[in-house]
Amino acid sequence: MASVFRTFLAKQHGIFIEVEEHIGPDQCDPVEILALLLSGEFDIVHYAGHGDYNRDNPAGSGWIFGKDCVLSAREIFRARKVPLLVFANACFSAVTTGGQALLPDEQSKGLVSIAQAFFERGVSNYLGSGWPVNDEQATQLARTFYEGLLTGRSICDLSKRDEGRSVPMGTPGELTNTTVIRTTSCLR
Repeated sequence: MASVFRTFLAKQHGIFIEVEEHIGPDQCDPVEILALLLSGEFDIVHYAGHGDYNRDNPAGSGWIFGKDCVLSAREIFRARKVPLLVFANACFSAVTTGGQALLPDEQSKGLVSIAQAFFERGVSNYLGSGWPVNDEQATQLARTFYEGLLTGRSICDLSKRDEGRSVPMGTPGELTNTTVIRTTSCLR
């Protein structure tokens, strides 16, 4: 997705765009990605990879970076400032536990999903999936979304597109890709 931002003629639209891209297991160190998230310096975080939600083990649910290596809600609760937009292009990345709101001590124990953690920290716009997604469909959805966003369409309008259900992606760590983007204009 970084290429969509890199090829956009941002200067002609009065926008400064800086893209930091981490692709594959060698570049996607979860500690480094968490540090970028916690820095509060980015407007958009796009995660493309594997996600999981296990109702019996929400603390082990979230963005999967490899075997036994998950960025979970617990880590997101450490953020003081969150991006304006998080696009979690991963299976089960938008699952929420539903029901009553959890108390702060329940949240800090990791009893919520990663999507709920971002919302609790104040993210205004979170896009994800509540089911398994297909790589090609997920890539096309993200490309169409960002192209529309960069040409002035609103996030609300762009997020109304139908998303197809399909089979889960490959093996954990195989397709991990995190892109963080800093802009100088407001997201609509």
